[in-house]
Amino acid sequence: MLELQSIIPSESEIYDPKTKKQFRTVSTSYSIGNFRCAITELYSITVADLLYKLQEMRDAYSDGRAKSILEKIRTTQTDDPSLSKWEWDLINQVHRETDFIDSAAFVQLEHLYSLRCLCAHPAMDEDYELYVPSREETIAVILGITNSILSKPPLYLNKVVDMLTEDLAAREKAYANDNPGLKQFLDSRYFGRMTEAKKIQTAASLWKFIFVLDDDDCRKHREINRYALQILIEPIINAFCKDIQDNPKKYTVSGDIDCQLHLIGLMMHFRDIYRSVSDDVKRMIEACVKENTEGSMWVSWFLYDNEQDLFTTLLDSDVNDPNPSYLHKMYDRYTSTGLKTELMDFFIKKYSRSVNFNMADSRFGSYIAPFIKEYSGEQLKQIVEATDMNTQLYNRWGARSANTLIAKEVLLKCGKGFDFASFPNFHFREDLSEED
Repeated sequence: MLELQSIIPSESEIYDPKTKKQFRTVSTSYSIGNFRCAITELYSITVADLLYKLQEMRDAYSDGRAKSILEKIRTTQTDDPSLSKWEWDLINQVHRETDFIDSAAFVQLEHLYSLRCLCAHPAMDEDYELYVPSREETIAVILGITNSILSKPPLYLNKVVDMLTEDLAAREKAYANDNPGLKQFLDSRYFGRMTEAKKIQTAASLWKFIFVLDDDDCRKHREINRYALQILIEPIINAFCKDIQDNPKKYTVSGDIDCQLHLIGLMMHFRDIYRSVSDDVKRMIEACVKENTEGSMWVSWFLYDNEQDLFTTLLDSDVNDPNPSYLHKMYDRYTSTGLKTELMDFFIKKYSRSVNFNMADSRFGSYIAPFIKEYSGEQLKQIVEATDMNTQLYNRWGARSANTLIAKEVLLKCGKGFDFASFPNFHFREDLSEED
């Protein structure tokens, strides 16, 4: 006879540790061929498992629905302790009042209940025999209940998305500048307890709140909800993108610009999402980027098969320079994809093409100064050459102090023998080369 462990992959599939320990009696009964006992024990364990999960939701999540069900069951038990009616009442209430027991699982529970009654009580026929299920029937019931009930975390008892979004709204200020903290909180309280299917279902609901709905509440919490969505889908991005491809009607985007900008914010982290959405969504996003709405063109690398092609687009267009935070996003992206050198070359080109003093001042503050430590010695030489050749760079009021900052880094990376004399328009503090 096959061992139960060879059919059910691992006891780790069972969520609650108490249930996991008690389940061993089912395994033992099955392994010695006592199928009738395995069924009766499975029923008792399943009822207890529902109670454990209701208690966890009540105590850990302050869930009012779980508290109400437990109070009703306690009343039923108190009214008539000799009856086991409360057990089926518990199953019915969890089925009616929560999302934990779906229709398919309820059918399996009805079958388990019927089998348990047959196995535990003599049949009222002429022989008064106890029913003995077959091995095949026993293992089918065990597998069904394990997959549909015992392996489920208690979060399925509630409207997970409602609870999640309420938690996010309440903690928005606390995690405003702490994405690692938000990730730790969400993984511990929610995502770490979800199956992949539940994660995708939750992600689809969050998508609707962030990118489709446009009521006051959705607008107010759109940013933290998007951060939560990013955290949720990162480990399941391939499965999530497949769901987008298979269900395009679920994954639309509002005509509201804020919704579209947040979708761009998601796509800049997961370029495969852009490839997975419908053609209509693609066109809306492309139109938003083409207008450079809120600087969106600067983070639109997801539109390109070769992400470096974005540099060409930005150099050839007359779009305004972005908010500096976008340049840091570019730096994070291109550094993580091994294209840091190419990005820094692009920054140098933008600086070198400054056409007036104000632009030169601004671009130095955006493209050069914040990243001065990231430029290689050869790139720093290019900056010196660009400055020497562009009057808007070397004649501006702040040129001397800017060049001094550049020259300090040149001396560090190229050595004190660097030939500044070859660049007569590159002026910096005269005593700089004498510093240690």
